[in-house]
Amino acid sequence: MNKSSLPNRCLRLRSWPIFAAGFGLVLVLPFAAEAAPDPACEPMFTAITKLLQTPNHQYMSQSSATYALQNGGKMRTSESISTSDTSYVKLNDQWRKVPYTPQDLMKHEEESRQNSNEICHFLRDDSSEGEASVYDAHSETPAGKSAVQIWISKVNGLPLREEIDLDLKDKGKTHSSVRFDYDHVEPPKDAK
Repeated sequence: MNKSSLPNRCLRLRSWPIFAAGFGLVLVLPFAAEAAPDPACEPMFTAITKLLQTPNHQYMSQSSATYALQNGGKMRTSESISTSDTSYVKLNDQWRKVPYTPQDLMKHEEESRQNSNEICHFLRDDSSEGEASVYDAHSETPAGKSAVQIWISKVNGLPLREEIDLDLKDKGKTHSSVRFDYDHVEPPKDAK
C-alpha cells in the first residue's frame, strides 16, 4: 500500500486487522461521513494525537465468528510498535515495517476529524488501568457501525486501553481489545 492510498483503504483496514496494521484507534474513530465533529470527542481526539506523537507498543486481541470458525475458536492476536518516525506490525510471528509513518497517519487523522460523525460521551473515572477517564464513541455509516471505549490516562493524556466493537455489513462483527505500552519502546531488530 502506498501513502496516497491510505484514506481509500482506511475502512478496509478497520475491518481487520485494525491493530495488526499498527494504528490503533486512529483507524477506528474516524469512521468518516459528512458531519461536523462532536465537541465531546475532543478528549479522545487529543489522546489520538498524543498517541501518534509518542513511541508506543500495542498489543491486540480480536475475536470474530468467522475467524473463530476457521481457526478452532482461537482469538487473533497481533502487535504493533511505533517509533517517532516508523511503524512496525507483527504478522504471523514476523515483524514488518509499515510503508507509511506516524506523520502520515496524523495527517489522515486530522482530515478524518473534519468529517467525523462520532457521538462521544464521558463514561466514568476508573482506577483499574491507573488513574484514567473512560470515554465512548459510536458511529454509523453505510459500511457499518462502530462502538469504542477508551481509557485515557489522567497523568499524561495517553490511551491506556480500548475495547472496540465493529459491525461491518460486508465483514460481520468483531470485538477487539488493545493495551498500550509506552515504556522501553524499541524497533524490532528483525523487521523486514
